[in-house]
Order: sequence, then C-alpha cells, then structure tokens
Amino acid sequence: MAIDISIIIVNWNTRNVVSNCLRAIREAASDISKEIIVVDNASSDDSVVRIKSDFPEVAVIENKSNKGFAAANNQGYNTSRGKFILFLNSDTIVQRGSLQSMVSLLENHHDAGLCSCRLLNSDGSIQPNVRHFPSFRAMLFRYTFFKYLGLFKADRAFYRMRRFPYNEISQVDQVTGAVMMAKRSLLEKIGCMDEKLFMYFEETDLCYRIKEAGAAVYFTPDGEITHLGRASSDKVDSYKVQAIFFKSLFYYFRKHKGKARTFFFACVFKPGLFIYLTCEIFTGLLLGAVGWGLKLDSHKVSRRFERARESALFLIRYGVSFLLLS
Repeated sequence: MAIDISIIIVNWNTRNVVSNCLRAIREAASDISKEIIVVDNASSDDSVVRIKSDFPEVAVIENKSNKGFAAANNQGYNTSRGKFILFLNSDTIVQRGSLQSMVSLLENHHDAGLCSCRLLNSDGSIQPNVRHFPSFRAMLFRYTFFKYLGLFKADRAFYRMRRFPYNEISQVDQVTGAVMMAKRSLLEKIGCMDEKLFMYFEETDLCYRIKEAGAAVYFTPDGEITHLGRASSDKVDSYKVQAIFFKSLFYYFRKHKGKARTFFFACVFKPGLFIYLTCEIFTGLLLGAVGWGLKLDSHKVSRRFERARESALFLIRYGVSFLLLS
C-alpha cells in the first residue's frame, strides 16, 4: 500500500508530551495514508514503553545513546516509505487539515521542495517560524556587546523577518525545524540532515541546500499546528544548550560562508560575546539586588539573577575551550 506521508518524530525524555503529540495525530489525521516513526534517543523516562503500549501503530527506533536531532531524523528518514517526509517535533499538537495543506502546497507548486504551515503558541497566538538565512551581523547584535550599542539591529530584524505576513503563501529562506514537510524525491538527491549538527541549524542547513539545488521553501497559512517549545532542551542546563548552539552556528558559517570569512567573524564575535556575558553577570547581579531591595516584580528579579548565573556558568565551563577551539 502506498504511503503519502512519513511522520518522523525525535524523542528524548518527553513521555507525556510525545504521547499528546501522537494522540493529536491519531485524531486529526485519521483519513491520511501515513506512517509514524518515533526515534528515541535513549530516553530514561519510559517513553518507549508508553509509546509501544498506547500507540501500537507507531514504529519505534530505540537508540542506546543520544545521537542528536539531525542523526535521529536521518534514521527515521532512512526507514520511511512516504512520498512526503514530515519532520515533526514531539512538543507539537497537529490540528485537522494541517498535514493536508502542506501536501497540497508541495503537490501544486512544482518548484517547492519543503514547506511549513502556521505555528501557534499554546495561547493561540502566532509563533514566528520563518526567517532569512543567518548573517554575521545579525549574530553579532544578538550575542555580543554590539547589542548594547544598537549596532546591527536592523540586520537582526531582517534575519527574524519581524514583519512577515503570516496570512499568505510565500517563498522564504527557511522555516524553523518544529514542523517541516519535504518531498522525498528531493531529499534523495541532496541528502537529508547534516549529522555534524547535533542540535540547532540543521533545518537552516537543509533549507540552504534545498535552495542551492534550485528548489524553493514555502510557508502556507492553510493549516495550523500548536508548538509548545523547548520540551527537550529545557531538560538540559541552559549554559550547555548555549554551548551546543554556538558550536552549530560556527559549523554552519564555516560550511556555507567559508572558513576564512568565519575566522574573521570569530575574531570579533568571541571577544564580543565574552564582554557581553561579563556585562550580563554584573548588570544581572546589580539590577537583581536593587529589584530585590525595592521589592519589585519577583519574576523579573529572579530572571535577572538567573541570567547572571547562566552567563557565569558558561564562562566557567566553556570559556577557554570556546575561545580557542570552537
């Protein structure tokens, strides 16, 4: 029997969340020819037991270690049979009609290689999920002391596509990795995800290669999927997640912008990041202490202290290695 959609979900310790995701697929896509493949990255929360018990129709690949997001998605893709491949985060709730809308777009736009639909936050508001490809200047504004100076602010806004109209079908550079549907025929030509990216920028790299191959990436407002966000990354200390992010960022830049240009970028970015984190530590402690003393909003005070803590832990744990090696 021909399969229209292969749904690939990577799971790492999100037992309840992934169960809700699979239940939503069962209810919203009962009339679609599909297969569901969950790739479990050595979860320790009995995710696999729950999935096998409650969702016998789901194929489960059990890894003995955490292979990362890109490698796990590739495992699912390599065993899949569908005409279209849906890479879906475990912390999503598929709503009726969303999968059909993406299939329709890929079928009706012959230049399309990959697409995503409208994403919603848990409160029903639109969650931005389209971006331009990242630039050196956009990253300098977000992660270095240039942010305090206001330099490259326009570049950051351009990267984030702040004014994107989420009510019309559009070609874009990239979509975020929470929900992506691609044509198998294209992936067979260009390959799937780059496994050197453990986490972060794997979707950026894939979209870049799709456009290099002459195909297009699309957004469609027809169909909605709720994305809760950070179900797995929240289980890891934020400073460790930040280290993974920067490692992936530099790998992506070296791959697509060249080693020489990335080297000169690093010469500015790394000192700029250290200055920025140092400022975050001192301003966080100072403003947090003032806020605590004046009995201001406790949440804001806690967040200030937390940002100072995260910045300090990153510098202590990864400072030297990041400066010299990444």
